[in-house]
Amino acid sequence: MIKITTIFGEDAVRKYEENNELPSEEWLADNGGVVDEKEFETEAEYNAYIAGVNDADGWSDYHIIRHRSEEADTSREENLWLRLGVSVRGSREEIERILNGDTETLRKLLDAGRYGIGGETYVPGSTVEEYNEDHDTEFEEEDVEFHL
Repeated sequence: MIKITTIFGEDAVRKYEENNELPSEEWLADNGGVVDEKEFETEAEYNAYIAGVNDADGWSDYHIIRHRSEEADTSREENLWLRLGVSVRGSREEIERILNGDTETLRKLLDAGRYGIGGETYVPGSTVEEYNEDHDTEFEEEDVEFHL
């Protein structure tokens, strides 16, 4: 289960970013904006929602907070390491901080869903090799490329 809180509206997002606390219902009523909570059964559902919100980017500001569940059932899930090409959206100041190596700014934009997937994305051959060894499979041990 993936839980998120989304903050819609420029002023509401700014209020959250100032003190890292959700705006109160009273503040939202006086200043505008919406705080919405959602739950997703799968990563695919979550990604589809994020893609939709990203498509609406520019109409008004928003901020998405993904909550990590301690009760998540990962017994059926596996991890696969890959390189993912993304474009990150932020203010000029935020982009310049990232160019200076500011990990916190990059994580903030990624956590807020302010990115689009595209570009060079692939599973390295070494990852495929490790997967084969761990799972007794025989996939071709070469890079698996995606053009997103």
